[in-house]
Amino acid sequence: MSEQDLKEAFQEKLTLFIGELDNGNGTGGTLLHSPTLNKQGLHHYARAQYFYKTAKKAAKDLKTPIKWQLKIIPNIGHNYRLMGKAAAEHLYANL
Repeated sequence: MSEQDLKEAFQEKLTLFIGELDNGNGTGGTLLHSPTLNKQGLHHYARAQYFYKTAKKAAKDLKTPIKWQLKIIPNIGHNYRLMGKAAAEHLYANL
């Protein structure tokens, strides 16, 4: 992506959802591992934190504000039904 593409992306309202307990102990889904991937974290929760932190740093380096937010959902692991419910509640609360 170009710098301009990133600046435009950072201006979009985006909420990243991650379950507080999505730390590798869940049974659903597949989590790939390799030396490169593991630099981002060993589980979904860590990788979400890494992604958000990296995006914020990129925005700072580009001297542009970022409208993204990270929302950690308490007491939920890798469960699409519970995460979907949390996302729906967030969307309807913010209409």
